[in-house]
Order: sequence, then C-alpha cells, then structure tokens
Amino acid sequence: MQESTDCVDAELEALAEQAFLRKGLPEFWRTAFIEAFQQGFNEGRRQEAKKIVLALVDQKFGFVDPRLRSYIECISDIEELEKKILLTLHITGWEDLLAE
Repeated sequence: MQESTDCVDAELEALAEQAFLRKGLPEFWRTAFIEAFQQGFNEGRRQEAKKIVLALVDQKFGFVDPRLRSYIECISDIEELEKKILLTLHITGWEDLLAE
C-alpha cells in the first residue's frame, strides 16, 4: 500500500511544481498545497479502510456490533486498519478484531 502513496506523492510533486512555477507563486504555497492534498488523500484512505473492515464483518457475520463499529471508527492509523482488513479473512467472530 505504501508504494501507491509514493507514486501519488511523486506525481503530486511534479504537478504542483509545474503549476506553481507557471503561475510564479511562492514556494511556501506549493508546500502548503502538497501537505493539504496529502492530508486529504490519507483521510480518504483511512475512511475507505474503515468502510471495508465494517463491510467485510457485515458480510461475514450478518451484522456489525455497535461496539466494534465504535472501536473501528476510533482507529486513526491506516496500517492498523489495513491489518484489520486482512484479519477479517481469518477470524471466527467479530470479537477477534477487538483482541488483535
């Protein structure tokens, strides 16, 4: 998953460089733009990972317990969420996600 963000980062840097140089805007604007874009991109990845975990649990067990939903919604680390996605393939009960 890290490779895809590295590609996005490289493409974003190149696009921002071209756009901001063409317009003659200060470097700090380019930096602020890239940081804001990366934050938005990562937030989108985080929200999508949460949706995937909850959808897999719902598909596998027929429901999502409110305790699990609250637990997943509180996770902010993308790598941890990605581990939870993979873990749903092997668990026998939704409670197993809370234990890991």
